[in-house]
Amino acid sequence: MQRRRRIKHEISFEQRIAKLAQRVREEADRLPPGDKEKREALLKKIGQAEIALSICAWLNSAEPRSSA
Repeated sequence: MQRRRRIKHEISFEQRIAKLAQRVREEADRLPPGDKEKREALLKKIGQAEIALSICAWLNSAEPRSSA
């Protein structure tokens, strides 16, 4: 069986996701107005990154979690 390659990240997951969202947002801003499909795909990616950040914040919070 192959061993899994482990990567030691220098910055946290939250920082990497925030950086990704910022980079994608800048890319979306640079697109020409006629490239609607690409812009929508980039905006979807930004939304996914923001949801991931919200989930991380929720999981790391000290508040009690509801199971329902």
